Amino acid sequence: MKALFLACCVFVSQIIFAQSSIKLNTTFTDTNAGFNSTNFKISSSVKDSAEAFNNTKKLLNKIQSAGFAAASLDTFYCDSNNCFAQFFIGEKLNGFQLKNSNIENTFLSGTKQKLNRKKSVLTPKEINIVQQKILTNAENKGYPFAEVFLDSFKINPASANINIEKHELFLFDTLSIPQKVKVKKKFLSAYLGIKRNKPYDESKIKSIEQRLNALPFIEITHPHTVWFDKEKAKVELNIKDKKASVFNAFLGILPGGAGQKVLITGEAKINLYGMLGFGEQLNLEWNKTMPKTQVLKTMIAVPYLFGLPLGVDVRFELFKRDTAWLDLDGNYGVCYQFSGMNYLKASLKQKNTIVLKVDTTFIKQNQTLPNALDIKSNEFALEYYFMNLNYRFNPTTGWQLTAGGSVGAKSVKRNSLINNLMDEKRGETFSYLYDSIGKQNFQFSLWLSLDKFWKIHKRMTILTSLKAKYFYSALVFENEKYRIGGMNTLRGFTEESIITPYYGIANLEYRYLLSKNAFFFTFFNVGVVQQAASNKIDFPFGFGAGVSLETKIGVFGITYALGQKHNEKVSFKNSKIHFGYTNYF
Repeated sequence: MKALFLACCVFVSQIIFAQSSIKLNTTFTDTNAGFNSTNFKISSSVKDSAEAFNNTKKLLNKIQSAGFAAASLDTFYCDSNNCFAQFFIGEKLNGFQLKNSNIENTFLSGTKQKLNRKKSVLTPKEINIVQQKILTNAENKGYPFAEVFLDSFKINPASANINIEKHELFLFDTLSIPQKVKVKKKFLSAYLGIKRNKPYDESKIKSIEQRLNALPFIEITHPHTVWFDKEKAKVELNIKDKKASVFNAFLGILPGGAGQKVLITGEAKINLYGMLGFGEQLNLEWNKTMPKTQVLKTMIAVPYLFGLPLGVDVRFELFKRDTAWLDLDGNYGVCYQFSGMNYLKASLKQKNTIVLKVDTTFIKQNQTLPNALDIKSNEFALEYYFMNLNYRFNPTTGWQLTAGGSVGAKSVKRNSLINNLMDEKRGETFSYLYDSIGKQNFQFSLWLSLDKFWKIHKRMTILTSLKAKYFYSALVFENEKYRIGGMNTLRGFTEESIITPYYGIANLEYRYLLSKNAFFFTFFNVGVVQQAASNKIDFPFGFGAGVSLETKIGVFGITYALGQKHNEKVSFKNSKIHFGYTNYF
């Protein structure tokens, strides 16, 4: 065992040396009539010693699963042109009881129910699963060269002891990045979970490629390598800077209304990623959804502050609804970072609405307050975010989830114009209309966004998604409701033309990839909303197709969509066309 461990250390510490191709030679000892070596073949030509060692471990698992539970890898070593692996085989058994010999509880997670069970016989396959689970636990707790093996076999009753030889404890060393890049080592260390003097964790090594691919501002040039030397594991990342900041622009051509033949809508976004090397993100967004109506959004997020699993996320939104009202929304959050960019965020949400124009005629005629009022609200919110996508900008597999909720209270501010407006019938001002509204009104909201990508072919993928929001308050005003419709929510409808206190949107989309960042797509989406006039439930739906084309100066896209809701049937004259442009810099 000691000789094998030392040989493994030497081999692993040398895996970074380039080799064109080497031959893997396997031999088997203590075989019997039940063992046929032709059933356990592996490729004899491998690119390097690391691949050779991984192949021998896979072969050992296959042998043990076939019933040779006592099989082990006795010898493994390499020279310049060859690698040699010698396996001990032993007797083939149909099953027996396992007894824990020297394995600590910390390595037994997920296996305790199978060990030391009286009158319970495990099959070779079950035994192999137990061995692999213990080995995985050891590799994730600082023992990359641990060995799990069986001994002390007994025939009546059939039993064996399961043992572990941990070998040396290895700790992570500092990250090594040969090429000069903007991103800081401190950020990458926290992001990957590879921290100096923390026990080696094989699961973190296996997730390096996926997590690095999720970062928009770096690109992997070669696979990462790991050096084992003097009880230290040094991880080398072969990466370079990549253009990640994004400028997006959309132009919508929609059927007009109120004397307009055509309504032009627009949107522009600038997303800046990792400009300072700390994984930070700065977003600026402006859009014009209808005449005299504009939205401005800003966001800044900085994860892993000071190398700790804590980050900040601050957002601000200004919404001006023609000359009717102005919304000022703030969201000030602190994030606890899980693995990668996944987080749990606690935040304070604030909303202020300023009514710019009061419909005095409505108040006088209906003896009631208008649908939009001056309000101020404060809410405490929790939000969870998880992403597991193979490529952030145009994924083909994986999923991402955002789920959260908030609770708080709002107060209605008295408008001076309404306070001073005379009710000629009662001989007093309309300020009495505010008396029926409490000083503080309880409210809460829930939201969910789930996207799942299903790869069905090398160039084809299916996107299924669900988005939903719900807002509750005893009094819900027009300026508190959600605004949906358009490219970012329910396609086939005018931007933010559907006003509702709750909604759910399901989307099914087929994509055919033209390049890494471009694709042709068709879609169908359907929603559930509350009708503005009758408060009845409506099920608007939309469908269409589009394409994005990647060029040297950016990605150009066009989308054509049709939609139907309770008072609007599918009609080509109501079709929606959006042109888009994306540039990475």
